[in-house]
Amino acid sequence: MCAPQSICGLFFSMKKLDRVPNSGENKVWWRPALLTFFQMSGWIGIPVIGGLFLGKWLDDRYGTEPWLFITTVGVAFIISMIGIIKEAFKAMRLIEKDSNNKNKKLICFQHEIGKYKDEYLDKE
Repeated sequence: MCAPQSICGLFFSMKKLDRVPNSGENKVWWRPALLTFFQMSGWIGIPVIGGLFLGKWLDDRYGTEPWLFITTVGVAFIISMIGIIKEAFKAMRLIEKDSNNKNKKLICFQHEIGKYKDEYLDKE
């Protein structure tokens, strides 16, 4: 994972009162969104800032101003886009998996209600 996640680890390890209301789960409802935000921000900031410093240093060293600077910033931008796309697809897969699990639970719950409804109607 990216570097900002380690910073977030301290933040998320603290006990919060913002738990999912009326659920048996002990999960913070906003944690996945905030973690995705930090991961995406890391993919935007780290390669581009690294490219800025590396490009400036290479230009000063070899006297090619501004060509190596522009090249490293361009490469850093491409790396950022690839990382952001990977993280976005990962987040979409997690959302789909979570929604499929919720749909399965809902279908099972509706099936159980239907069973009890049929038993109730048979008694009348």
